Amino acid sequence: MKNLFLIFITFSFLISCKKDKEEDTPTPTPTQTAISITANDFFSAGDIIYSGVINDTSKLASVNIGSAGANVTWNFSHLVKDTIDSMVTTNPANTPGAGYITNTNIAIKVGDNFYLYLNKSTDKIEMVGLYLNDGVAEIKANFDNNLTLIKFPSTYNTNFIDDGLLEQIVNYSGTWAKVRHRVKVDSKIDAWGTIKLPENLNFQCIREKRIEYRSDSIFVGLSQNGPWQFYYAQHDTVYSYNFMAKNAKYYVCTINVKDFNTNKIQQFAYKRP
Repeated sequence: MKNLFLIFITFSFLISCKKDKEEDTPTPTPTQTAISITANDFFSAGDIIYSGVINDTSKLASVNIGSAGANVTWNFSHLVKDTIDSMVTTNPANTPGAGYITNTNIAIKVGDNFYLYLNKSTDKIEMVGLYLNDGVAEIKANFDNNLTLIKFPSTYNTNFIDDGLLEQIVNYSGTWAKVRHRVKVDSKIDAWGTIKLPENLNFQCIREKRIEYRSDSIFVGLSQNGPWQFYYAQHDTVYSYNFMAKNAKYYVCTINVKDFNTNKIQQFAYKRP
């Protein structure tokens, strides 16, 4: 039954880079102005995003996240990727969740028979639902309250807080279960400047400081209608810094950290050409 939580572990946008000789201490750049990110700067159905990823935290021990503020340079150009990852977006009509998940115009393939569904408009990207069929249970659920992932336009000091709830009743190997997933996003664009990445990539960017609070619960019952008894719960908090640039289609860099007090890096990823 606890395997049901595998459905929800993947929820942050899906690209999630190595320490070397020098520290990445932010330094002032020539005078510029903060960019503004609009819906045209992010992916649409059919785009494929490739990323270089570092998961070995020993390689990231001396990387400096940098402080909030204006006109900053982040130099991560010396890092070397461990692996390459990809995020595939497609038309929801071409996925197993078509007909079940409503008000969606982008689907992201997470795995075999596992899709996340988004709705992109001129003012935001929302998470609207998911579809999963693991061969034992089929989950096809819309959020009761769509979760805002990104707001447009986004520029220096833009911020928002939003929450979403998804709930589904499934028959899992003969046992009726109610699966409940809550997420709260707290986002603020806290810095802007220039980011230097591996593979000679440089961008004018804004930096998002983001917290996601996730709560997953399972309740079991004698029938599809309950009554429901609490079975299991899991709570997680995800801290990340996300860098956005014009026409990039996705975050040009995502840095996941243990917390914002220590800023100890757990994963570094950057968008490849």
